[in-house]
Amino acid sequence: MLAVSRLVFLALLMVTSGTAWAVTLESLLADMTDSAEVRVQEAEQERLAIEHQYRIEERGWSVFGGADVGHFRELQPDGNRDDYTGFGASVGLRYPLLGTLDERERAVNDARLALTEKTYETRLRRSTQRFQLRQSYTDWWHAQAVTQWCEPWRTIAREELASARERARQQALRTSELKWLEQSWDRVTRSCGRSEQYQSQLRERTARLAGAALSVLDQPQRPELTRHPAPLVQWTDALNSHPAVIARLQSMETAARNRDHHWSDRVDSSFTIAQRLDRRTDTAGTGSGLVAGVTFEVPLAALTGPDPGSPDSARYRAARERHRAELDQWRGYLADNLLRYREALDEVSEAVDQLTLARRLTLERRQRLSVDSEAGYMAMRTARIEEAEAHLNLYRAWRGASQERAGLLQVAEHSDNQADLLGSETVTWPTGGGDARESTDPIKAVYVWDSRSLLGEAGPRKLHLRALANNGFNRLYLGLDSDQVTRPSELLKPLEALISEAQSQGIRVDLLLGDPLWLTDEHRADLMVLIQRLSILPFAGLHLDLEVEQLGWPVPEQRLQQWLRTVGEATEVSPWPVTLVSHHRWFSDTADPITCVPCQLPDIGVREVSLMIYTTRTGRSVELMDRSQQLWPRLTFRLVQSVEAALPDSQSWHGQTTKTLSDVEQSLVSEGIHNIEWQDWRNHPAYPGQTGD
Repeated sequence: MLAVSRLVFLALLMVTSGTAWAVTLESLLADMTDSAEVRVQEAEQERLAIEHQYRIEERGWSVFGGADVGHFRELQPDGNRDDYTGFGASVGLRYPLLGTLDERERAVNDARLALTEKTYETRLRRSTQRFQLRQSYTDWWHAQAVTQWCEPWRTIAREELASARERARQQALRTSELKWLEQSWDRVTRSCGRSEQYQSQLRERTARLAGAALSVLDQPQRPELTRHPAPLVQWTDALNSHPAVIARLQSMETAARNRDHHWSDRVDSSFTIAQRLDRRTDTAGTGSGLVAGVTFEVPLAALTGPDPGSPDSARYRAARERHRAELDQWRGYLADNLLRYREALDEVSEAVDQLTLARRLTLERRQRLSVDSEAGYMAMRTARIEEAEAHLNLYRAWRGASQERAGLLQVAEHSDNQADLLGSETVTWPTGGGDARESTDPIKAVYVWDSRSLLGEAGPRKLHLRALANNGFNRLYLGLDSDQVTRPSELLKPLEALISEAQSQGIRVDLLLGDPLWLTDEHRADLMVLIQRLSILPFAGLHLDLEVEQLGWPVPEQRLQQWLRTVGEATEVSPWPVTLVSHHRWFSDTADPITCVPCQLPDIGVREVSLMIYTTRTGRSVELMDRSQQLWPRLTFRLVQSVEAALPDSQSWHGQTTKTLSDVEQSLVSEGIHNIEWQDWRNHPAYPGQTGD
């Protein structure tokens, strides 16, 4: 296209930073490094595992031994006394019985329970870290998104205030109105300043929680919101799967297995078998003996006093109450969280409605500027402020809902049916400017890449508009060069004059933008900044000419995905309805890419597509148009024909008269093709100065 070289230069002008990389929350969660707090729990878990092994070893047979020495004076039956020094040693095995065995079994169970509880506590701490990461990522996205949004709006604020102050200086604006405008724009710019101030801190906090390195070029993505979370009654399995609840359940089940009370519980007893060796100084040789025995010990009060009950039964009752309390606590937390999330979704919905209305109001007041004149000046200024504040309210509402959703995920992520609990229907970020299909009248459009003759002096402008109207055009796509877009405020008055005169001729004016570099991740943000910068201009729509083929053939799958991403982001920031022009190959039945472009366009806010079918065989054009409409009924198509001199005669109507082109149009209309566009005005025979009549 003629504007490609100009807009490439524009893109180079607007690129002031390095390549931005999208960082998704899912990737940060997947690669999250455990925090110091989680690592402490893991170390404690390792210690408890060793202690558990020790308790297992203490439960069975144990080896004991000993040695003794002493000087003895033994009295004999005959009254004599033997004096000697004796040495002895013994070694044997001991096995616990009765209450001793139960106590050691209980120690094993307690150690196992402590290890299990620590395992779930580690999971809980890791879940808490994930929750904090989700909230921090949301804060980072909010600060980043508002900062990017503020970039063109600061320029708008300066231009609005400069215009208002000049009017006030000329006494065409009340002092109170000027003060109100200054305070309102100051409120907007303060929000921008806060976002910029905290942006780096939030990025660093997110990086710390994720254990990842994030640079100033990394860009967070807007968090997803789901519309219909499941009611509380359906969260029972998820609550029972929560690590804090499971830890309490394990404690209760362990206590339940040991709660039976036996008479032997307080009897400390063991079985021993030992080999003893003895030697005396007054006798040659060594004595020995094999000894087996049972010992027991029981408190006297246990035999004579009242039975106080089993500590294990009391332990079970306490564990049961702790489990119930933990479950009730998380159920209450979840119930409150669900309520707050639904309220937050309502706020998002209200913010979307507010933004849609504000955009519509701005568009209508912009279109009436030429009619309302001085009376509409303050109304237009008010609409701009309301639109800016509506944007900020939407960002805040989305952030609040995302943080509440992070709370729900603290429970849902431990369930096997997380998607069902959170819902599958997502909340759609509002696309620009309302529905593009505002009229059911047939469209006859023309591409005007060089707009200087229409935005210049009144004489040439009237001449071109008269020629357009006389040839039945009711829509023109107006391109801007790199010099024009750097000073949008200077275009405001000539564009208002053009639109006013075009409307009187029944012609609608849409903004035409086209540069294939905007498809790439490196330059996509340039298009968004440009759209927001030009949003002060009173166009009726935005027509995007983003031809993926111009970046090289064959087109890789990744470029199709970039195409959709670019168009989707453009519809989000555009204050006007967005339409698209494309080569017909991507909308035919011969295209078989993995990424289905026409399938996804309606979901990202584009429902009208102009198909470039460059052929002078009208039957072929009709065939391809019909086939595309059958394949993609959710889209409305327009036929683009060429009169460009650079194309061969089989693809372009260049050199034909206006009478011939009118006959072509009538032929297409008779075949059901009512929406026809011509590429471009400079080569059209109706262009003033051409000799095509």
